[in-house]
Amino acid sequence: MEADAVAVTERLQDEMGDAMAERLQDGERKVAAICRMTLLQLYLGSSSTPPVGSSKMLLQLH
Repeated sequence: MEADAVAVTERLQDEMGDAMAERLQDGERKVAAICRMTLLQLYLGSSSTPPVGSSKMLLQLH
């Protein structure tokens, strides 16, 4: 019975680790998207007057 408990605990830890890794990858993709948008705006020279809707798009990424 104790061996079963250890096996269940190890499996749960593995699943939690996988879920955390997926969340981190999700977060990295969102940060990369925000960086790309910001760099594109700077490149296009629209940093002082961002196009309408750009802040809405940034908020949707969160």
